Amino acid sequence: SHVHNHIIWSSVNLDCDRKFRNFWGSTKAVRRLSDTLCVENGLSIVENPKPHGKSYNKWLGDQAKPS
Repeated sequence: SHVHNHIIWSSVNLDCDRKFRNFWGSTKAVRRLSDTLCVENGLSIVENPKPHGKSYNKWLGDQAKPS
């Protein structure tokens, strides 16, 4: 009922000589790229996204195994 996208990338580049490094702000950089693509194609964007999500352990809840 609503247009949205999912961004999936490989952990390595095509030459397999560099690996993706998650850095502080990488999510914001990917969101900015997604927003740019949407605007260029006449699609709407979320103006003020609310932070959401849980850590993996909180998401697992009682199924989490102790480390």
